[in-house]
Amino acid sequence: MVIEMAYPTGWEELTDGDSFVVGIRKFGASAKADKVIREYGFTAEAIVQQIKMKYFQ
Repeated sequence: MVIEMAYPTGWEELTDGDSFVVGIRKFGASAKADKVIREYGFTAEAIVQQIKMKYFQ
């Protein structure tokens, strides 16, 4: 699993086919860090949910 709090350029090529890459694939957020982290899904809870959806559904 890769967590990149930016555009994840290149990570897909560096990881194997079963890897999970979390990154920001859009532009334009401007706010305090905690709000941006929540909005983009980088909280521990959001990451755990994404892992569960990818690997345990």
